[in-house]
Amino acid sequence: MAITPFYKLSGAGNDFIGLVEPAAWPSADDVRTWCRRGLSVGADGLFVLERTGPGAARMTYFNADGGEAALCLNGTRCAARLAFELGWDEGGGTVTVESGAGRHPASRVAAAEVAVEVAAPARPPKPLEIEAEGRRLRGWTVSVGVPHFVVEWPEGLDEAPVATLGPLLRRHPDLGP
Repeated sequence: MAITPFYKLSGAGNDFIGLVEPAAWPSADDVRTWCRRGLSVGADGLFVLERTGPGAARMTYFNADGGEAALCLNGTRCAARLAFELGWDEGGGTVTVESGAGRHPASRVAAAEVAVEVAAPARPPKPLEIEAEGRRLRGWTVSVGVPHFVVEWPEGLDEAPVATLGPLLRRHPDLGP
């Protein structure tokens, strides 16, 4: 078994495994195994980062279930931070990270902070009300490269049952595949 060098990155409550120009790309089974918490490295997802030129990189993102996704914004910020740490900005303070959802210019805000530009959604958010976990949830669907369902949580973000509600919403029939 070959050893695969990796980085472990964390941003805004999500954590990722980062592979930089790996000799072999991970299979879906590899991604699922490596992202499994308690039995492996554990992560919300994995990305492969490749340098494409001065100040430019390509990120291919995989969810923890092994499926490829066009974009993960927190993953993109972590990929940009890794590109900065690797010196791929060549001292310029900016890196453009290309993903399946387009190009995302990133800049260093502070030593440990990175800002990523995201294009405005092509369509305005659309209101939607769904039933989940015994609650009627009102929110908006919006796509910023990948679809999102945005819900205001009246009790405050610290009280939101993300660990239980998130998986239900991720697979909710009203939200599509």
